[in-house]
Amino acid sequence: MSVIAAGGHDGPLARERTIKIRNTKTGELIATLKGHTRIVGCLAWTNDGKTLISGSLDHSIRTWNTKTWKQTALLEAHTFVVHAIAISPNDRILASASFDNTVLLWNLDNGQLISSPLQHSDFVYCVSFSTDGKLLATGCGDRNVYTWDSMASPTAKPKETLAMTPHQKFKGHTKAVRGVIHLPGGQRTITCSVDGSLRVWNLKSGKQIGEDWRDGESQVYCIALSPDGKKVVSGSEDGGVRLWDIDKCKVIVKWMGHTQSVCSICWSRDGRRVLSGSEDGTARQWDMESGETILEPIKTGHSDVWAVVYSPDMSMIATGGRDGPWTRTDEPIECSIKIWNTKTDELVAILKGHTQTMGCLAWTEDGQTLISGSDDKSIRTWNTKTWKQTALLEAHTYWVWAIAISPNDRILASASYDQTALLWNLDNGQPIGPPLRHAHCVNSISFSEDGKLLTTGCQDTNTYAWDVAAIVKGASVTRSPVQQCPPTHQIPQGFFDGVPPDRSHVCHHYQFGYVFLTFVFPVLRTKASPLISTARQHVS
Repeated sequence: MSVIAAGGHDGPLARERTIKIRNTKTGELIATLKGHTRIVGCLAWTNDGKTLISGSLDHSIRTWNTKTWKQTALLEAHTFVVHAIAISPNDRILASASFDNTVLLWNLDNGQLISSPLQHSDFVYCVSFSTDGKLLATGCGDRNVYTWDSMASPTAKPKETLAMTPHQKFKGHTKAVRGVIHLPGGQRTITCSVDGSLRVWNLKSGKQIGEDWRDGESQVYCIALSPDGKKVVSGSEDGGVRLWDIDKCKVIVKWMGHTQSVCSICWSRDGRRVLSGSEDGTARQWDMESGETILEPIKTGHSDVWAVVYSPDMSMIATGGRDGPWTRTDEPIECSIKIWNTKTDELVAILKGHTQTMGCLAWTEDGQTLISGSDDKSIRTWNTKTWKQTALLEAHTYWVWAIAISPNDRILASASYDQTALLWNLDNGQPIGPPLRHAHCVNSISFSEDGKLLTTGCQDTNTYAWDVAAIVKGASVTRSPVQQCPPTHQIPQGFFDGVPPDRSHVCHHYQFGYVFLTFVFPVLRTKASPLISTARQHVS
């Protein structure tokens, strides 16, 4: 008890988040440990006193030698906030709880992971070992407490918790899969990856068909299928838009014009035009016959254009992205959707509501609804006559990266960096069925022609096919008005009275975390627990 370790927020302008070591008796500062780039939210000391361990909002865990006060290891596997840590009684195993909905177990001798992640249905706020180290208890944002026997499977599992496994897995890409589309006939799918390739897969066997499609080494960020199903267009890191012939498996033509990466691509319904959006802040329409841009590039006013889409009647274009510069603090910033006249490039409307980068757009087939997904974790629907927001869909716990609408316009699928894909009933704005869980961030999503199969592209380099026919069939789909999705958890009125206002748009998420640390964690504690602090800053 000679020293105290403290970590937290070092101020809005601080580039580093430190841990400070002080003398218990005098309060004198002994050492300042630097390394974390965001708030240090949890600390734990090994029983022998030789190692201090820290977890942070920067997604990392770090170990520190308490004689030299030097960092000895960096443990990285979580994809979101590390909110709590616990050390086994024998000092050999570390358990970490994260807002990526998992708990991970680490071998402290070599810093390697032990077993697969312990998956939860919501944020994991707290974790604790039993006194003999054989049982692990976790407290979750779904209002449940779980115990894990032999560090492998939960011994207490709520009946309403369902699991769904992929129908097929497509393994071959060497880096993250960023795009996936189904080919006509229901037998094949095409994927693109930041490994620079496009690949064709047999949906039934999961095997790759033929060789990789490549044109140089540039990373491929997006793909779209032509209306006639014979061609694919792709957007790449080098700013190129490439047209591929599916039968010949090669590039027909390459269009250059963007000065930075092409992040989004879309065909017009008649197949005569291709629309591209780029990090250079512009959107371009390409004529299929001439290969030239139609009119001048649209200077959107977005600093980055991450999403573009034609309206079904091709009279309008919707663009979305980020409307301001990237900042270290990543404070909320208004990120708009802009609507443009296709023939004149005139700005028609500006849709406001999202508070972080707007990364995906989709238009329903009837043209009456535009849907957007954002890094602010939300999905919003917009009436295309009034350009007013009609619904707010909230269930994801991290960036919404991609969305897809079923062929019948009734079901929305969303892919998120919270490692899940969700299905939504577009008639009432409610989620359908259990989350489709992945081992890593989900980058892309696509329905088959009949809407019975859903394919997802994952950061783990794999593509997965999910049989969603039963979920869709079992959904209660009625033609009632779309309603705003209610919050999953209600905080009592007045609970936070007297708390100073905070400008962070995710303040409530972390305040809610404090509720669970107050009521769940004491139940779990079997020994002295590590320091845990609530956080009030958006994490990127």
